[in-house]
Order: sequence, then C-alpha cells, then structure tokens
Amino acid sequence: MKEFLQTILKSTEDRIKNPFIGTFITSWIIFNWKPILFIIFSDKDIEDKISFIKENYNDIWYFLWFPLFSAVFYIAILPYISFLFEYITKFSHEWRNKVNLEAKDAALKLQIGIAKNEIKLEEEKTTFRERNSHNIMVENLQHQIKVLTDSLEEANKTHIETFAELQKKSEANVKELKAIIENYNTELTDTNTKLSAEMDKVLILRTELKEYKDKSSEYFNKLSTVERQFNVEKFINSRYKNPIDKVLTRGNYDIFEHFNSVNDIVYFSIADGRKLTHEDVYNHLSKKKFGEFTDEGNVGAYRNRLLANISENDRTLLK
Repeated sequence: MKEFLQTILKSTEDRIKNPFIGTFITSWIIFNWKPILFIIFSDKDIEDKISFIKENYNDIWYFLWFPLFSAVFYIAILPYISFLFEYITKFSHEWRNKVNLEAKDAALKLQIGIAKNEIKLEEEKTTFRERNSHNIMVENLQHQIKVLTDSLEEANKTHIETFAELQKKSEANVKELKAIIENYNTELTDTNTKLSAEMDKVLILRTELKEYKDKSSEYFNKLSTVERQFNVEKFINSRYKNPIDKVLTRGNYDIFEHFNSVNDIVYFSIADGRKLTHEDVYNHLSKKKFGEFTDEGNVGAYRNRLLANISENDRTLLK
C-alpha cells in the first residue's frame, strides 16, 4: 500500500512539474478563487457548498477555457514577447557597452601618457645626475691639469733659470734638465689618458643603466601577465566548489555556467549566445557583487533560451 501511494505521489509530482500542467493549474486557481475560498472557509455543509457552487459558479469559461487560454498564452506566446523586448533592448545595451569601452580606452591612454612622462622624467633626472657627476669629475681633472700646468710652468721657469745658470757649467746638466721636462710632459699625457678613460667608463655605465631599465620593464610586464593568469585560474578553481549548472547575474548581464563531461567549465552569454572565455568571466565578475541561482526550473528555462541562440557546434558543449 505504501509503495502504491508513493507511486501515485511520484506520478502526480511529475505531472505538476510539467510546465503546461503547472501553468494550467495556476491559471485555474486564479480564475476560480471564489468557489475555492467558499469551499475552504464557508460554514455550510458540504452538500450546501456543492449546490451553491453548481448554481453560482458553473460557467465553463472559468472552469476550462479561460485557464486553458492563459496557460497556452504563458507557454507558447509570452516567451516570444519576452524575446522581442530583449531584442529591442539589445541595441541600447550594445551602445552603453560601446560608450563604456571608449571611456575606459580614453582613461587607459591617459594613464599610458602619464606613465611615459614619468619614465621620461626619471630618465632626465638620471641623465642630469650622470652629467652633474661627469662635470664634477671633469672639473676635478681640469683642476689637477691646471695645478700640474702651473707646476709645470713654474718648474719650466725654474728650469730655464737653472738652465741659464748651468748651461755655462756643463752639457750634462742641460740633458738632465731636458729629461725632467720630458717627465712632466709624460705625466701630463698620462693625466689626459686617465681623463679619457674615465669618460669612457661614464659612457659604459650609462649604457648598462639603459639595459637594466629595459630588462626591468620586461620583467615587470611578464610578472603582471603571470599574476593575472594566476588570478583567473584562482577564480575558476573557486567555481568548482558547486559543479552544477548555474546562472550568474550581475546587473542586466546573465552568464550561463556549465560543467561538461570532462569537468571543464563552459560559459555563455545568455543575452547574445556568445561563448565566453574564462578571462572574460573573470573580468566581468572579479571583485564585484554578483548573484547566482541553481533552481532547476529557472536554470532549465535559461538553458533552453540559450540553446535557441547558439550554433550547432556550441550546443555540443552543453551536452
């Protein structure tokens, strides 16, 4: 007996879940609420209730035709009306998205310009510091050259006087004086050579600094790319906590989330039937408030609407 009742209840539940039967029952209750409330809340005997209903509520339009027409309208016609309104509002959504994209593009260009100016400013500062350091080094070397030149001139004067005095004494003293002058000339040449070498080092350092900046910029770009890929993977892994079909909604934009046979997540835009990448979904939902629902009836309705808008190849992804 228990199994028989369970079978009846199961059969009744399956019929009620049928979209048409459920809609017809709801419409019938709406059109016949007066006799229903009369039977439930009236103090009369059941025979009197039945007689009263037969006399006052026996119109077949309310018992059959009105509920039937309402159910047919809700099941067969209302979805097309809803689709018509969605199609009409599609253009306003596309225009708004276009305006938002243009605003974001302008903001991005402004940020790029600011970043370029900051990089140029840093390069100018570096160049100024290098030039200032180079000028200080050159001034020091010039000061040394001047000191050496003054010393050389002073020594020359001294040697000339000595040469004049010693020329009379011996040729040997003259050769010694020439040797001293040649030594001073050699020191001056060495000083000039060192100055040139220091300038070459400055040029090498500037080249190495530029290469370091280029490498730093390349590493920063690679790090940003890897970090973004990590965040996308982290977001997708979080979606595996409840691997059933769901509808994710944010504002007026709905996304259908499906877990296929190989346990991979597939996303579709319900509005236009476009297949979305994981990064598209991450960009739209990351760090933003969004809702989701898993009710089988609602999810099934969204799934059917999506199947009507996508290509045959994409339909296989939802099986």
